[in-house]
Amino acid sequence: MRALSVLLAIIFLLSLVHLVSAASQASQPVTIQINPINELATSPGPGSLIVDTAVAGQELSLVSDSSASYSFSTNQDTRKIICQLNLDMPSGTTLEAEIASPGGSWSVSGKQTLSTTTVTLAQGGRGRAQNKTITYTFTATTSAGVIALSSRTATFTITSQ
Repeated sequence: MRALSVLLAIIFLLSLVHLVSAASQASQPVTIQINPINELATSPGPGSLIVDTAVAGQELSLVSDSSASYSFSTNQDTRKIICQLNLDMPSGTTLEAEIASPGGSWSVSGKQTLSTTTVTLAQGGRGRAQNKTITYTFTATTSAGVIALSSRTATFTITSQ
């Protein structure tokens, strides 16, 4: 009878060990997802682009500014960075923009004339770039006359190709 009691005690203790080990582990499903991400930001715009010189007998001097920059992150393929102005430029004037290459799979389009129609500044796919230069160039012909200080808003967008 004593042997049976010892055997039952051992079986009881073994069942407790099983319960303790079973309680020390648990499982949970973890669901993950990555949504499409296309983020683009620009620094504050350049300083005022003022044409105030010319060489006698030639057109007015152009003015450039490379103090603005852009940054972006995208996890999608076949993206492009486009730009457009909120208002057309006055007659006899041109505003151009050129962005520095973000590298990777991206290629830039070079200097593009800005207007209310969108222009493509770069094309590529998944990637990121930080603090890349935007160069604005303002030119005016003598036929533009005198133009009071005014502004245009350049809107940059990252979108599908």
